[in-house]
Amino acid sequence: MAARGGGREKPDAVQENRLLCERVQKELRHQRLNTEYTVNPLRPVHTITRKPMSWHDNIDEPADDSCGPY
Repeated sequence: MAARGGGREKPDAVQENRLLCERVQKELRHQRLNTEYTVNPLRPVHTITRKPMSWHDNIDEPADDSCGPY
C-alpha cells in the first residue's frame, strides 16, 4: 500500500518555520478589525412584548436617590 501523504517527507524546522510565517502573513493580510457594530438590515428582527400579568413587571419600586443626580 502507498503511504497516505503521497510520499512527501516532513519539512525540516527551517522550512516549517518559513511556511508558518507565510501562513500567518496571509491571515493577517486578509483580516479586518470591525469597530462599528450595527443591526443587519437584511435580517428580520422579531420583538417580543412583555407579559402583561407578570408580577415582576408590575412592581412599583421607589426611586433610589442615594446615587446622586447622575
